[in-house]
Amino acid sequence: MTNVTLDQPVALVTGGGSGIGAATVRLLAASGYQVVVVDLDAARAHQVVQSVQHAGGIAVVAVLDIATVAGAEASVAKCAARRAVYDPARGISDR
Repeated sequence: MTNVTLDQPVALVTGGGSGIGAATVRLLAASGYQVVVVDLDAARAHQVVQSVQHAGGIAVVAVLDIATVAGAEASVAKCAARRAVYDPARGISDR
């Protein structure tokens, strides 16, 4: 498994469990992104994440419905949680 670093970009891909979404997840992961795979189909999303992890990338599943406000907010929160950013000059963090 690849180690997470603070400077690694994070991407959120909706519909990441199949088709173009899955291809996008794999491309982003291969390019060094941590990827949050958002999909309603948990099994497909987990398959994509497993393939990314097997290739040495970092990806996590978020089974959420982004058609709802709560689902969209939860998707963004999951993505933000992948970052552990602390700015000592401003004394804040996004966690």
